[in-house]
Amino acid sequence: MKYAFLFSFLIASIIGSSQDNNNQLDGFSPLIGKTWVAEGQWGDGSVFKQEITFSSKLDGKLIMAESDGFIDQSQTGWGHRNHGIRKWNKEKGIIEFWEYDVFGGMTYGTVAMEGKNIFYSYDYGGTLITDAWIYKDDRTYQFKVGSYEGGKWNQVYLDTEFKALPIYTGSREDLNTLLAGMKTFSETYMKEDHIAISEFYTEDGKIMPNGTPIIEGREAIAERWKLKDDVDILHHAIYPVEVNIIDDIAYDYGYYEGSTKVGDQAATNWKGKYVIIWKKVNGKWLMDVDIWNRVND
Repeated sequence: MKYAFLFSFLIASIIGSSQDNNNQLDGFSPLIGKTWVAEGQWGDGSVFKQEITFSSKLDGKLIMAESDGFIDQSQTGWGHRNHGIRKWNKEKGIIEFWEYDVFGGMTYGTVAMEGKNIFYSYDYGGTLITDAWIYKDDRTYQFKVGSYEGGKWNQVYLDTEFKALPIYTGSREDLNTLLAGMKTFSETYMKEDHIAISEFYTEDGKIMPNGTPIIEGREAIAERWKLKDDVDILHHAIYPVEVNIIDDIAYDYGYYEGSTKVGDQAATNWKGKYVIIWKKVNGKWLMDVDIWNRVND
């Protein structure tokens, strides 16, 4: 009986310790299993570009971060740049992190969680620096680097966004082509060129806006995308959640957002969700079926 009690106590202690550890690292949950990409410009004009994949190891006791970036001082070489570890230190009551880089350096610091926001603090050449991941949604973080004290930024060296790449199957080359096509589509829509927009679809492509019959063929699609003279598209962006590519067919779904101004009225912001079926025609990815509808904020 004595040994049964001791065994139960040890098991409870182990489970409790594991749960305590995992709870402290829960702030990383939106990052896990995704690859995050960002581009920006440092205060000195140099380019910032990074791609980070987060994973959970040892039953959630470690958070790993594998980063690709520039691997030479001239910023021409690209490859695996950093190997990072985040760990809850129960004795000290803090989250610690270590970043090992391709240049042979190691950065050590601590992590603080404020809601869903993540703040890394570390010494850089005698100056306390903070890297902040400020949560916007499960696929977007504002990323700021600078001097941060008492909840205020004294100086900001970098201000950009990390966005999660969509979950995808198929070749990375095809994925990059589709992502570039989505960006170009948004740019074309903001230019209000309805004829050019129709060229993103197959000849017998179909669009299914909310509340309308199916619209088929490039000519009809062009007419649907034609805007009135007093309408301006101020912003449009597409955020795919998942892209699956099988041979010459692909489908993706996700969200879009935009902003419209009509005449002298104030701009109106809007968001929606979509599903697209793509076809590769003569080596070019085109939309064959495009379904979308608005969502409330």
